[in-house]
Amino acid sequence: DALAACGPGVRTVFLADGNTAALPADELVAIAEAARARFPGLARITMYGSAKFLTAKSGEEWRRVAAAGITRIHSGLESGDPVTLGAIGKGVEPEGAARAFGHVMAAGIELSVYLMVGVAGRARSREHAEGSARVLNLASPDFVRLRTFVPIPGTQWCERWQRGELELLDADQALAETR
Repeated sequence: DALAACGPGVRTVFLADGNTAALPADELVAIAEAARARFPGLARITMYGSAKFLTAKSGEEWRRVAAAGITRIHSGLESGDPVTLGAIGKGVEPEGAARAFGHVMAAGIELSVYLMVGVAGRARSREHAEGSARVLNLASPDFVRLRTFVPIPGTQWCERWQRGELELLDADQALAETR
């Protein structure tokens, strides 16, 4: 039994996956209801949701998901610069991301947006910062989380860095971009 294995003090559940929001609304509701039944003290259920998929559900579907107990979505915007966002391959334009974020927030779901400091490199740092600020001002998410870009071996962005096509920010430049 899950309650016996985890203890009675479980207050939050995170539906870990790259994009749980892609699941049908009925499945998300069933998952939330099962979690709440197993953990009576549950205060919050959180999941990931790519902006590209957030508008695939209607406002009514998101309200049902929220009513079932999924009350926060984490979404990785990474950048509000359209050039950088396109190169990352998120499948959404900055303004589309802002609309998607507003869509779920209107249903009563909290939103936590992730930005990746330095992902545009030195060449587009200003565009990345200003574009990201624009999206955040349009969407007004509940939380903003900053992560520092680090090239991961085997990825296209690491290969760009290794070929000298992407110049990483130093610590002062990363702070300036954040500011």
